[in-house]
Amino acid sequence: MLEDIEREFGSTSAMVTALQDRPISTLKKILWILIRDNHPDMTPDSIGRMVEYQDIERLNEAIAEVLK
Repeated sequence: MLEDIEREFGSTSAMVTALQDRPISTLKKILWILIRDNHPDMTPDSIGRMVEYQDIERLNEAIAEVLK
């Protein structure tokens, strides 16, 4: 999983920078990386249509837990 994130972003530090610069699009991309093996029909855009603004903090916390 971490390898997939590094492959998509170039490095984990680039992912952190992307989260600071473009939090919503980066969050969608991370979620897509985490679920794409089990949900190959999903895209970052389709994930974005499912995520509500009020869910963002909870999703960030869940992602941080997964990446520990």
